[in-house]
Amino acid sequence: KMVSLKKEVDYLKNYIQLQRLRLSDDVKISFDVSGDLSTKMIEPMLFIPFVENAFKHGVDSEGADIKIKLSVKGRHLTFEVVNRVSKAKSKDASSGIGLANVKKRLDLHYGDDYVLHQGESQGFFKVDLHLNLKS
Repeated sequence: KMVSLKKEVDYLKNYIQLQRLRLSDDVKISFDVSGDLSTKMIEPMLFIPFVENAFKHGVDSEGADIKIKLSVKGRHLTFEVVNRVSKAKSKDASSGIGLANVKKRLDLHYGDDYVLHQGESQGFFKVDLHLNLKS
């Protein structure tokens, strides 16, 4: 069942606010939203695995630098998450499962109407999702 994009963004804002309360003040977190979200619908919980991973793998004793952007232009949505990769944390056995599941959901619900790029470069991990919304 699809949910409103505004509701999904509100969920992300609440999650980020919760993380801010948990973390120290030297953690840099930005979340920028632009465009008209009011009439757009999206599959639920599509963005949260990317944001959770940014906090899981991007926060350490040196702090964090997490940037999240979501923009809507017409039916086109762009979602980007960039985080510094923590030097202190290593991947566990379950690493990558959440991202693999999101990719399967995108394939199932959006088919050829999305492009997802993700990877690490120069100490930062970046997720870049372009999605053509159905409404």
